[in-house]
Amino acid sequence: MPVFIRFAYALLVAVALALSGCDSEALWGSGGDVETSVTTPSGVQTGHVEVSYTLAGDDVTETDVAVSYSKNGSSFTEASAGPGGDGTNNLTVTSSGALHTFVWDSGADLAEARESTVYLRVRPEEGTLGVSGSFTVYNSRFLVAVEDGAIGRVRLNSVDVVDGDVTFRQSFPTGGTDPYDVIEEDGFFFVAHETTNNVASLELDEENVTLVAAENSPYATSGLGAKYLASDGEHIFVSNTASGTLSIFDLASSSGVLTLSPHSGVAAPGCRSLVVRSSRLYVASETAGEILIFDIEDNGELLTNGASPVIAGGLVSPRAMERVGTRLYAANVASATLCGFNFQGGGGLAAIASSPFALSGAGVEQLDANEDKLFAVTGSAQRFISMTVDAFGDVTEDVGFPAVLSGPAFAVQSAGSVVVVATTTSEKFELWTISNTGTVVPSVSSPVSAGVDLLRIAISE
Repeated sequence: MPVFIRFAYALLVAVALALSGCDSEALWGSGGDVETSVTTPSGVQTGHVEVSYTLAGDDVTETDVAVSYSKNGSSFTEASAGPGGDGTNNLTVTSSGALHTFVWDSGADLAEARESTVYLRVRPEEGTLGVSGSFTVYNSRFLVAVEDGAIGRVRLNSVDVVDGDVTFRQSFPTGGTDPYDVIEEDGFFFVAHETTNNVASLELDEENVTLVAAENSPYATSGLGAKYLASDGEHIFVSNTASGTLSIFDLASSSGVLTLSPHSGVAAPGCRSLVVRSSRLYVASETAGEILIFDIEDNGELLTNGASPVIAGGLVSPRAMERVGTRLYAANVASATLCGFNFQGGGGLAAIASSPFALSGAGVEQLDANEDKLFAVTGSAQRFISMTVDAFGDVTEDVGFPAVLSGPAFAVQSAGSVVVVATTTSEKFELWTISNTGTVVPSVSSPVSAGVDLLRIAISE
């Protein structure tokens, strides 16, 4: 081929690539027998995103693929590969469709981004490409921390839930006295005040990274000592620790406005931590050494479940509780033990055979879970404990734990691949990251100064 013809051909290829808006893989998928089908990841994704897909064909036994991502469904960019998965070369093709996985390192491509619409495309070397449906990737979340002080204030932060870093955004008044617990529900943060016995509703303005109080916030409860919170998406439940009762609010999901339910004031002596699962409310009764179970009616009314109360599994003084899949765990604050239960079909709890599990410290104030990891902080004892839950529900402390904290801690929350602990007198966020093998190690950015004493924290989606 004459030189000028070869040059003209190369030029045409370059122009075609430029017009396609893609790299060299744009020339793939122009023909052949391989059919590709990509499964859309469910839920909010963070960091390493595992994507499943199939490669089907009658005349091809293997192929290479190119994987790319898009934020608009039309312009695609090469996707960075994370650890694990099947890679992109020499992949099996079968007539029925061989199943493969690709692990996308979204943290490398979308660092600290919040993208509500993302697509993954898999293109075989010869064949028909496949594109996932849209899914959400949030590598940055919002964290609200309750200041440990009489005057109600919270601090809004952004947190990198891939690498672990916290950035302060705003301090905001809650309108109550002695705030304690905070939870997040569908873009709103709710804060319980122990002395003024009310609950604040604060909407997250994501565009301006600020908090905005809902109309007439805060809202009076029906009891004394409002401290612990939970939600089923339609109601907010409050443990009134001084009166031993539960308050119920109807939640207006669009405005965050709370309306006290006429069914409030349910007796729950010793009530502390609350957990909601499958239209049931589980209440840790610390003084009675039991777990109370209530069925949640559509109108928010709480009816005592037939399996309530639960007194098995080593329960002595349960204060903190957390759900891990189909199991519930409760920590006894007065002893270094953790009780484990399997949820039953009727809402009851069956103790795991090995329960209770030994902990390296008493005084657990909060539990939080991330897949098969369970985390605890021990209040004034200044310990952070990382644990692993096995397939049978048995709990084992991870090697290297407990970790000694810089000060008392009453809050631990995990999102993405990051664990955040807030301390009081040392005024810090201490952070750990979870590797793809489940190893929990301190974040390179930890600790982060908060500038004030902190109590409970909540992390958004």
